[in-house]
Amino acid sequence: MLIKEKDFLTFEYAIKESVNIPHRVRIDKSYKMYKQGNLRYRQLYHTMERTIVGGQSSFKSMEELAEHIERSAWYLHNYNDTKYWENNNNNRTDENGKNKNNNPLSGR
Repeated sequence: MLIKEKDFLTFEYAIKESVNIPHRVRIDKSYKMYKQGNLRYRQLYHTMERTIVGGQSSFKSMEELAEHIERSAWYLHNYNDTKYWENNNNNRTDENGKNKNNNPLSGR
């Protein structure tokens, strides 16, 4: 399995948001059953895997989901913000679409 159980639970919101609405009910039910102890992590993981393979998620593969979760976990640990990488990348250009340069000495 590509995603650790702890990370799979920490980023539950991101996983649910990536799934199309009709299939989100099934994922939500699986999470509830897992939290109640009626479903093993392996089964929860495979439910999400089937959803992705079926094309019902914004992620194209479990590898892509794992990369997203790993990156978000790193930023959460280091910056306490899982969206930091998105905000940081979006703020590198000015209103004209040109790259901003935070180092004033680099223009020499």
